[in-house]
Amino acid sequence: MREEIVSRWKDVIDEGLPDKEKEDIMKKYNLPENCKFSDPPKINTEIKTVVPQTVISRDTRIVVKQHKIVACLSAISKLFGLLTKDGRDLQDLPAIECLSDTLKLLADTLRDESMIRRSLIIANINTSLRDTITNTKCGEFLFGEKLDEIIKTAKAVAATVKDLRMPKKITPKPKNLNNPPRQPPRRNYPTSGGQKSRKPSNRNDKKKDAENRHHRR
Repeated sequence: MREEIVSRWKDVIDEGLPDKEKEDIMKKYNLPENCKFSDPPKINTEIKTVVPQTVISRDTRIVVKQHKIVACLSAISKLFGLLTKDGRDLQDLPAIECLSDTLKLLADTLRDESMIRRSLIIANINTSLRDTITNTKCGEFLFGEKLDEIIKTAKAVAATVKDLRMPKKITPKPKNLNNPPRQPPRRNYPTSGGQKSRKPSNRNDKKKDAENRHHRR
C-alpha cells in the first residue's frame, strides 16, 4: 500500500478524525433512495418509556457508530456506480470484487451493531416478555412494527394457557414425618412384697424370680 495512505490511516486510528471533518465526510455520502433499509433502526416508543435513561444513552452512542458505517456503504455504492458506468463488464474489474466484499462486511457489521443494541435493551425488559421481544424482527424499528399489538397478543395467549392448564394436585404430607418412632411403655409387675418389678427380660431372670418367691415362702 502507498505510504501516504498508510500514514493517513494510522493518524486516524491514533488520534481519531476531527469532528468537523467527520461531519463533512458523512454529509457527502447520503444513502440512495432504494437503500433506506440500511438506516439504523429506531427504538420503539414502547421501549423508550420503560428502559433506564442510561440504556438509551448507550444505545445512542451505538447509533452514531452505525451512521458512520452507513456513510461507508453509501460511499462504496457511489464508487460502484462510477466503475460500472457506460456498461463496463463487472467480471473484468478486480476492484469490483474488493468493493463487493467490503460492502458485505460493512453490512454485516451494521447488523451486528443492531443485534447488540437489542440485547442490551432486552436485558432491561420484564422477564415474562423477553421471549416475545426477542422473537421480533429488526427493521425500521429495533423490535419490529406494531410492538404494542405483539405484546397484547402474547399476554392474551399466556392468560388463555393459564386458564386451560389443570391445577396441580397437592399430596398431603404425613404427620410427624421427622419424629422418631414412639417406644411402647414399660409395664411393671407387682411382687409379693407389694413392690413393682420389671417384666423379666429373659429366661435367667424368670428363674431368679421364681427362686426368690420360693425363699420368701
